[in-house]
Amino acid sequence: KGHSKGLICSSACLQGEISWHLNTNERNTKFGAKGYEKAKEIALEYKEMFGDDFYLEIMRHGISDQHYIDKQIIQLSIETGIKIVATNDTHYPKKDIADAHEAFMCIAMNKSYNDPNRLKHDVHEFYIKSPQELAKLYADIPSVIHNTQEVANKCNLEIKLGNPTPPNFKFTIDNLKE
Repeated sequence: KGHSKGLICSSACLQGEISWHLNTNERNTKFGAKGYEKAKEIALEYKEMFGDDFYLEIMRHGISDQHYIDKQIIQLSIETGIKIVATNDTHYPKKDIADAHEAFMCIAMNKSYNDPNRLKHDVHEFYIKSPQELAKLYADIPSVIHNTQEVANKCNLEIKLGNPTPPNFKFTIDNLKE
């Protein structure tokens, strides 16, 4: 909370706490309808912390859990006034190299590509999509594309290439003991 000024925050993917609670709504008897209420409570906490710089994320990669929570995210936005941004998880630059990414994941986890128990994606949609592809994905709620551009317009990052400036950390032996 104390360091939220000037930061833009979004609710994250399916593993983010808001989406996770929405995904448990009605699907999991342990949480039941409380999942939505908990997600709303958390969203309002972030809204209090980040103000208009907090956004709900909506993703459309063809994953059933994402489809399941879409309507809930929209409802949450209506009830809280928190804008929704269209996001796209990106693991590789082009769709046609999804298999290569799968192979890299196997190498990283010391698994065989043919191992039925290896980590793998059910969809091959984690690539950099064109503006046209994203506009088509979110044609039913075009405001999310506008909101994503709003976030981009708020960003101001300058990276000077060729002359790296490492962070200036001051530490002492006492700091290292903590």
